[in-house]
Amino acid sequence: MKVLFYSTILILGLCYLPSVLLAQSELNYRISPSDQVAISVFEEPELSVERSVVASGMITLPLIEQIKIAGKTPREAEIAIARAFKEKQFLKNPQVTVTVTNFAQHTVSVTGFVNKPGKVTMPPGQTRIPLLDAIAAAGDFKNIAKKKKVTIIRKSGSRNGRPEYVNVEDLMKAGRGASLFLYPGDSVFVPQRLF
Repeated sequence: MKVLFYSTILILGLCYLPSVLLAQSELNYRISPSDQVAISVFEEPELSVERSVVASGMITLPLIEQIKIAGKTPREAEIAIARAFKEKQFLKNPQVTVTVTNFAQHTVSVTGFVNKPGKVTMPPGQTRIPLLDAIAAAGDFKNIAKKKKVTIIRKSGSRNGRPEYVNVEDLMKAGRGASLFLYPGDSVFVPQRLF
């Protein structure tokens, strides 16, 4: 009887875990251009809208006009929107909820000696992907791939446009294969091994 009870608890826990992990990733998610967001203001239905975040990171809302929410978590966006309603003296104590209803598609490019070169789409709601996951999504390395000198070109950040060379074999041997991330717009090139 005890075994059945603990087995049931374990199964329920495992079913609940993915939703907890998804909720945690949503809490850390930063809104980006092309995301679709629903904004609701408690007891103010005429101020509740659904909008797409434009390239500048802005959305247009009734009464407060434009406000930048890209780069913010949904919670940070809620605070910024509530503050804007207060500052413009439209509402005394606004309770704002921001929900990302449709995530923008983020991609990286994986080319060279992989089995399916091209764009790799990140999972919805994610703004980074481990290098090895991107290579796996591109069909993995071909037999003649040079894993010791994979090139990454970052779209932004301190290495913007400059090549970064990675020894993927060493990363895998050291068990750090999931610790190197790619971000939207990054490019990976896997060269051919010379025999």
